[in-house]
Amino acid sequence: MIFALLACAGDDVLLDSGPTCDITIDSTDPSQGSTDHYFRGPLLFELSEPDPTATVVAPFAGTQTVDGDYVIFTPDEPLKPDTDYAVTFDYCHGAPEIAFSTSSLGAPVEDTSSLVGRTYAVDFSEGRFIEGDEIGELLSTFFGRRLLVQVLDYRDEGVDLRVAVSKVVSDQQEPCRRTTDLEGLDITASPYFSFATDEFSFGAYEGELTFLDFSVDGTFAADGAAIGGVGFSLTLRVSELVPILGVGDEDELCELADQLGVACELCGGQTCVTISADRILAPEVDIDLASLAPEDLPAECFED
Repeated sequence: MIFALLACAGDDVLLDSGPTCDITIDSTDPSQGSTDHYFRGPLLFELSEPDPTATVVAPFAGTQTVDGDYVIFTPDEPLKPDTDYAVTFDYCHGAPEIAFSTSSLGAPVEDTSSLVGRTYAVDFSEGRFIEGDEIGELLSTFFGRRLLVQVLDYRDEGVDLRVAVSKVVSDQQEPCRRTTDLEGLDITASPYFSFATDEFSFGAYEGELTFLDFSVDGTFAADGAAIGGVGFSLTLRVSELVPILGVGDEDELCELADQLGVACELCGGQTCVTISADRILAPEVDIDLASLAPEDLPAECFED
């Protein structure tokens, strides 16, 4: 806050000069009074225009970054679940306090053995796209499918998952798409888990869809009824997106992407786009995933 030293009746008086700009806070995350902030999520402040003086004052250590009109404060350590917090956003127009609470995500899983065999449905269209949002939303619309994830094993060393594709607008497993097993996902910060790989392929669309520089993370709810805070980042070859989105060729898709504010970039000698999202809630669904290798797929899957 800026102060002015003014003389009044011979005495020096320290007065608050008030706002020094017309910049406004368009949105905050968490919002004032919210009770569901993800314990591993950053704090976001969207301004009407950039303010280089803006500072987040929090009762916990963190790192502040700026991305255009956004001021981002990332705690150095995860916050505590089911806990009240208050931070101050000190900027040129004032210093409002934002009070919020974290959700229950992050509390220990009551019975980790009960997670084995449970299946969760990940609907990518339910998340908040961070990168490649327009392409990501188009992909979600055209795809119309969910990613089904079943826990095969849960132990101190890691968690093993089976990944399948659902039928269109359904939580039933698609029998014409092979499954992929992921072993040893990092669970050292249980109930939080994370997984990253240079390349991840699974049966989808007209054959396989390959994710490059793929990473995903999330947190099991204490009662095991859902996985919350799911986030992912991946890079897709434009050549694989062309038939999915029904665009003529790679040049046309990149031209469309550019109009949507998404950059096509080179990756491994090919043209690619990057998509990332977070804030996805994956509820439990009552289904047991069958392991399907390419040779297990029914003959009708290959008929026109």
